[in-house]
Amino acid sequence: RLVPVLLGAAKNAIGIRELMDAIVAYLPAPMGCEEKPLAAVVFKIEHDKSLGKLSHVRVFNGCIKPRDSMTNSTRFGTSLTKNTDKTFKQEKVAQLKQMQRGKYIDIDKLTAGDIGVISGLGFAAVGDVYGIADHIPDPYSLSAPLLTVQAKPDLDANFSKLAQALGELAEEDPLLALEWLPEQRELHLKITGRIQIEILQAILKDRFNLLAEFAEPSIIYKETPLKTGFGFERYWMPKPCWAILKLKIEPGELDSGVKYESKLSVNDIAAKYQNEIEATISKALCQGIKGWQVTDLIITLVEGEDHNVHTRPGDYIIATPMALMNGLVETDTLLLEPILAFSITASIELLGGISSDITKMRGTFNNPQINHERFTLKGKIPAATSMDFPAQLASRSAGKATLATKLCGYEPCTLEQGNVTAYRGISPLDRDKWILQGRGAMHQ
Repeated sequence: RLVPVLLGAAKNAIGIRELMDAIVAYLPAPMGCEEKPLAAVVFKIEHDKSLGKLSHVRVFNGCIKPRDSMTNSTRFGTSLTKNTDKTFKQEKVAQLKQMQRGKYIDIDKLTAGDIGVISGLGFAAVGDVYGIADHIPDPYSLSAPLLTVQAKPDLDANFSKLAQALGELAEEDPLLALEWLPEQRELHLKITGRIQIEILQAILKDRFNLLAEFAEPSIIYKETPLKTGFGFERYWMPKPCWAILKLKIEPGELDSGVKYESKLSVNDIAAKYQNEIEATISKALCQGIKGWQVTDLIITLVEGEDHNVHTRPGDYIIATPMALMNGLVETDTLLLEPILAFSITASIELLGGISSDITKMRGTFNNPQINHERFTLKGKIPAATSMDFPAQLASRSAGKATLATKLCGYEPCTLEQGNVTAYRGISPLDRDKWILQGRGAMHQ
């Protein structure tokens, strides 16, 4: 076997031509058939001042032409997070372009194997599939952000501008999740590390002419039910409204996610209202009684009724989060902290000190592998206790040790080891305000 090795420096444009030649010579040609039904995936979003929102796509099968209407398959799956707004289903292609020598060039079509840029897909997001999703290879996966941070403008008058700018950046980066709370005038972001704050500040200044301050980031925890319990809600006042439901909440296996099932017939709650309940659960679990996303649980709709006169569309969207939060109060919840799998390679004389550091951070590790004068140590460590560990390791080893980490899951931790945060926005437990907000009677 031969492995091509290429040297270069992108900053100085050294080795770029050789790299491009090697791609053409050694990488396999794109596969696909223009005659098959469309299968394309969005891999990048950017915004241009004159062209607007641009969706970068790779076409695996079929053909795309200007003014074509395309179906966004990703937004119409069967998961709890499916989007039920049918206006998102069909989107029309405005213009097709390709990047050549740093400029966008108009083209007539994109066919199987092509990479191009589409304008006009207003609701497209990174990872969305247009056409038949079954014809797309398994997508790449990126490590989920482990930190949350609050952003503030330097001037209160720039709050809306900062919110819009961060919303645009979050649309371009699928991992940069933005939570905008207009009533509290708060902006929260999920980030991967402290260095990303400096990058965001530079982008905001250069691209949007905005100055922003960021609070100290904190670890993103999760929570899961501690025991089995029930959540009940009778939302029937003030009329007109009628939504009664009872949910059974059970702890699930670690990393099992959310499982939902209805035991009711459509005679108890009509199918359209049961669909409201199912579609609402995912969003309702974004914050639990300790302020974090709730996961690893089984939810079963066991009782409920609608009313043929008083029940309106949206009643169960208001009632379901209240029932869920009532149930979580009964079950209580256990904090889950992110755990990193690590691999460290360093000189043998540093083994004792590094092992001691890991133990102090509540980490665990296997027996080290010794190779000549260096060792490799593998194990697991909480993200919360190891945020500064890369710098510590670099200092201890004079920069000669290597550290690789990746998220390997979430594990239970105590309240002292974790962090409880306040509910952001209006909590479903604040029943009166929650109902007023749900009915559009709260002033932003």
